[in-house]
Amino acid sequence: LPSPDATLGLGEVKALFGEYSFRPTVGNSILVDRRWSLRKMSWSFRYKDIKIKNNCLTVVAKAIQGALSEIKASGLSREIDVKNSNRYGGCFVGRYNKLSRSFAAPSRHAWGMAFDINTAQNPQGGIPAMNCKVVRIFRKWGFAWGGNFWPADGMHFEYVGEPRDTLGYASTYCRNVKSTPPTTVPSESSTTTSTSTSTSTPTTSTTAPLVVETSTTVAPVVVTSSSSSSSTSVATIP
Repeated sequence: LPSPDATLGLGEVKALFGEYSFRPTVGNSILVDRRWSLRKMSWSFRYKDIKIKNNCLTVVAKAIQGALSEIKASGLSREIDVKNSNRYGGCFVGRYNKLSRSFAAPSRHAWGMAFDINTAQNPQGGIPAMNCKVVRIFRKWGFAWGGNFWPADGMHFEYVGEPRDTLGYASTYCRNVKSTPPTTVPSESSTTTSTSTSTSTPTTSTTAPLVVETSTTVAPVVVTSSSSSSSTSVATIP
């Protein structure tokens, strides 16, 4: 069975969001093409319901908003450490991957498609402490979770563009527990398609339209660098 927390390959990322040019700057940092970032990103985006703010790809911001609204509706708002997430979490950061540094492609954060929350409770390499209901909601809205990466990265969510909450893979942490109604995820072309095949009967409809690791400033020119139940509401993501 496919893992709900498998990420996209670089070719798939480029197919979804286009390709940008970049150049190394200082240390592990890179300068991303300003024209691409201005066209694709939502800068200083402030979310409703749970007051996180960040710079993310616009399509990713819409999916994050849907997940945050469902988290609040499910009574899980306290599971998001807003103060920590706004100060130490984040989405867009121009840098290479932390593990492979300049020998690899840019980090998914440099694409504005990955974001971190609750960083103090979920250090990279530690045992994930993210509430599993929150994890499953984010999977439903089109995200893979870093808690099952190697090394584990429990603070990290990464956009994959399809719902992952019904996959029955035996994950080490926060395993999906049952099928839920279908979810339609955002696309760059503003069209939506349903990719989940659950047979459950929808009961609620939610229409909803993404964290800089250390910064939420507006469009910079140089960027340096568990619970066991799943949600049963229907989510429609623009």
